[in-house]
Amino acid sequence: MDIRKAIEMIRRAILRMGGKEPVSPPGALESLARRLSTPLIPTPHQAKPASGPRFLKSRKRPAVILRRSAWPVPGKHPARSFFGGLPRLPPELSWPVIEAHDGPAHPMFIAQIDLTEVPLPRDSAMPRSGTLFIFYDTSKDAPNDDEAVVLYHACAGNEFPERPPTQRVQFWLDGGWRWVDASDDPPRGIGFKRPINFVAFTSYCDYVGAEDDDPFNPVETPDPVELQLKELDKKLAHERVEPRPDYFYQVVRDAGTGWLFAWGVILHSARAVYHQIDSLWDFQLSKQPPEVLAELARLKEIAASWIHRAREHAISEPCDSQTQREYDEVWKLLDAGIQPLRRGLSLDLRHVPVIAVQLVCNLCAVESPEALARVPESFRKSLEAEARWDFRKDRRRLSTAGAIHQMLGYGESVQGGPEEHDSDVLLFQMKGDVGLEWFQNIGCVLQLWITPEALARRDFAAVRMSLECD
Repeated sequence: MDIRKAIEMIRRAILRMGGKEPVSPPGALESLARRLSTPLIPTPHQAKPASGPRFLKSRKRPAVILRRSAWPVPGKHPARSFFGGLPRLPPELSWPVIEAHDGPAHPMFIAQIDLTEVPLPRDSAMPRSGTLFIFYDTSKDAPNDDEAVVLYHACAGNEFPERPPTQRVQFWLDGGWRWVDASDDPPRGIGFKRPINFVAFTSYCDYVGAEDDDPFNPVETPDPVELQLKELDKKLAHERVEPRPDYFYQVVRDAGTGWLFAWGVILHSARAVYHQIDSLWDFQLSKQPPEVLAELARLKEIAASWIHRAREHAISEPCDSQTQREYDEVWKLLDAGIQPLRRGLSLDLRHVPVIAVQLVCNLCAVESPEALARVPESFRKSLEAEARWDFRKDRRRLSTAGAIHQMLGYGESVQGGPEEHDSDVLLFQMKGDVGLEWFQNIGCVLQLWITPEALARRDFAAVRMSLECD
């Protein structure tokens, strides 16, 4: 309501309460009402209308997506750029050494990038040739900003043979497989080798708002998330699969006894049970009554018997239906025995079937095409879909299985790292990825930054990292 009308209504009501008839308002009251009804600043609808909608110019930079293969490959595969595996270091470079809490160790090797394969922007200061070798201590939840190591050499990515570590690798598995040890292939601390291909795209800044907005001429600010999703839908259109399969964990749970498609699944699920019980600390066991200790020994013995039985078969050797049914009943028995101990001893078998099946699928892929063909088709399709871009209309797509690993451009803001490094170059970004067994937390992002000055000097020892999780 107009202030002038409101004051007039109040004046008339007061006069009636005093038994007087309302008369025209005096000049002073009319002047007051006029002043009160005039805005101190013009309202948006009083401002001069714009000729059309104004938009803030989106901040954008050219960047490169790193797309991993759906399946790992043998170490001898000729890929020049890849996640995991072993680095093809030249003789003058060595695995970095770090001081861990229990002595010297190597950080984990996480990626090798041959820069001749990267579609770098024309104005990028990155080297146009040579290879980056990236190492990172995956054992820490809150690492310092200098705990990633980037080595650079002018060699091609396939010029030298693989270099194994000479010491133990400081390593922590994010997604499982904690029973894997030095006798396995790949051994503990060495990830599966997954070739990388590169796609140029436009990266949009998601942390700058409408700082030059005019309150008298509102500006529509483009949503950077929507812009990024549209860009990725366009650039990754070749990855579309319809209908998209269910997530892998759901496919495995729906498989019935079919999750036991190969003896390797029995071996590794039984090893998971044995490892969980065998890894309990003495202080945990000392608090348990004799009947609990006896139950743990019984479950461990059952797991050990199946480990011994499974080791007589190849990892990819198919299980017959009778063995599947037999072990499935044993697994239900093991799970039922562990459930009452879950809270007090932190034992949990709920995710082991999915984790063990995923491991064996990867082992089959590395073994041979014939071994991979023995993996159930529903498992293969689901794992392949997790390496592709998700085209479903959901803003959360940037944080789901189809992780966007990246070089250059703007980093993804989980907390404040990209804003703090706004003037630096994003050398490398790795998102949590369910297909990378050592970095599966999809709410996390690892980013490596270098200043333009250090990049111009090729001083990759100056790289700083940020690790952020939501």
